[in-house]
Amino acid sequence: DEELKKRTGNVINTNCSAAHSRQALSCKMAVEYDKFIESGRKWFCHVDDDNYVNVQMLVKLLSSYPHTQDIYIGKPSLDRPIQATERISENKMHPVHFWFATGGAGFCISRGLALKMSPWASGGHFMNTAEKIRLPDDCTIGYIIESVLGVKLIRSN
Repeated sequence: DEELKKRTGNVINTNCSAAHSRQALSCKMAVEYDKFIESGRKWFCHVDDDNYVNVQMLVKLLSSYPHTQDIYIGKPSLDRPIQATERISENKMHPVHFWFATGGAGFCISRGLALKMSPWASGGHFMNTAEKIRLPDDCTIGYIIESVLGVKLIRSN
């Protein structure tokens, strides 16, 4: 809708539910991830819409890291790694634990790392991965990065 675009800028209709459910949040994150990959930009940052972002400080922070390297930076949601169950098959489960940065406070992922996430995150795979661990969007990001790819979260406030 061109009229809506004029009034709201770069709003993207995700066709995801407006609910705050695990599936709805993961659907929205999947679209965000795919749009980032298409964009060619250096950094993917997710921040909830009720947060203030000091863009100047964020740019300064990110410029101290190479976007081509594996960088996952954000504030951990918990004071310990989350424990989850990874579904290997219909009858087989495997316990996993990993750190994740809360989507509320925000996190950033370098392009180099985001590209490595692709088999588990792009083109609908994000929803499948989220379903495999039955956790919401920010946890699924942490699972892919820490548990699958073995990249550690860099803690930031």
